[in-house]
Amino acid sequence: LVATASEDSTARLWNLCGHQLAEFKGHQDGVRSVSFSPTGELVATASADGTAKLWDLSGHQLAEFKGHQHWVQSVSFSPTAELLVTASADRTAKLWYLPRNQLTEFKGHQGWVDDVSFSPTGELLATASSDGTARLWDLSGNQLAEFKGHQDRVRNVSFSPTGELLATASFDGTARLWDLSGNQLAEFKGHQDRVRSVGFSPKGEWLATASNDHTARLWDLSGHQLVEFKGHQDKVRSISFSPTGEWLATASSDGTARLWDLSGYQLAEFKGHQSGLSSVSFSSTGELLATASFDGTARLWDLSGHQLAEFKGHQGWVFDVSFSPTDELLATASSDGTALWNLSGHQVAEFKGHQDGVRSVSFSPTGELLATASRDGMARLWRVEGLDELLSRGCDWLKYYFASHPEALEKLEVCQNHLALNRSIS
Repeated sequence: LVATASEDSTARLWNLCGHQLAEFKGHQDGVRSVSFSPTGELVATASADGTAKLWDLSGHQLAEFKGHQHWVQSVSFSPTAELLVTASADRTAKLWYLPRNQLTEFKGHQGWVDDVSFSPTGELLATASSDGTARLWDLSGNQLAEFKGHQDRVRNVSFSPTGELLATASFDGTARLWDLSGNQLAEFKGHQDRVRSVGFSPKGEWLATASNDHTARLWDLSGHQLVEFKGHQDKVRSISFSPTGEWLATASSDGTARLWDLSGYQLAEFKGHQSGLSSVSFSSTGELLATASFDGTARLWDLSGHQLAEFKGHQGWVFDVSFSPTDELLATASSDGTALWNLSGHQVAEFKGHQDGVRSVSFSPTGELLATASRDGMARLWRVEGLDELLSRGCDWLKYYFASHPEALEKLEVCQNHLALNRSIS
């Protein structure tokens, strides 16, 4: 294969017979340099628009590297393909860590993908879209079923605890229950406005829904309403059962989250966000709550309503928040992308590749995979590194800095130990 760079702001991939195989479009100015990764699976480009970009061989952009103050003249991979180096007319060279965790794309929806959820076994994914459908996929990206019947966008999708059923919430004012072949089993009517969120109780005997009509509701699986939760002053955008099924948490555009028992009695209120809330999630132990807000932050709370941490760094609305199964990490979905955090509020990873805002994020049951849903019409599957692996990779990257600033190593004992181990192994 041959890759070429052009002043028309594109790079192109060719076979040796002269046939074009792919076009790499996205730069805003001429492409000055192009380079293959050592394995030949990736292409990097450097442009006069001041950025470098990473691509797969089909022409899909995987990452963008911003920071130079002038055109980027050259780009090159490290021998292990873990790092990228760029040289710029701003008289600097920069070293970048390569995101290498995207696994699968799920294509087929004709609108935004608003939600994504793993099955309890982690073998299937369900997606919900503004095209009015939900869809079922295997992890290779093959569509297995389509769920049709809603009269408006499908905002949320949830698997039953056994993985045999799906529930969907729609802007048509209903929730619906389906088998995995796409057959509708029940319809939940009663809300006076759009239904935004739906979830099964841990034992699968009830459904909870959240609506723009300022209420949440509890139902049996036949579609009979059992309880109505009143108190929010604006749209209820998200609802979540505690792991034991004793409580429900709701998040609202009124800027609060609330904790309820199943009789509809409010137990606690969570205040502090500067704008409406979009999502609420329990930790696996049920002892913590995480909230996401249009103020650009996520927050961590105990069940009494005390804020424990704030997750700041997104430059846009945060639409969704999710705990990893071990409760070591939080994932956030934002209009500016997806991030991974530890529970102290420090960002430990970022997932780049979607071409528009990310609406939803979901961990697999093992925590090794992360699924994202985006306004670009696709869901994506990513590999998640554990905290030890993330720390190890970060220390490897920092060793390039320590080479010229050895005095700084004394301040980072954990990296000192890691680098010493590396030297003993080598």
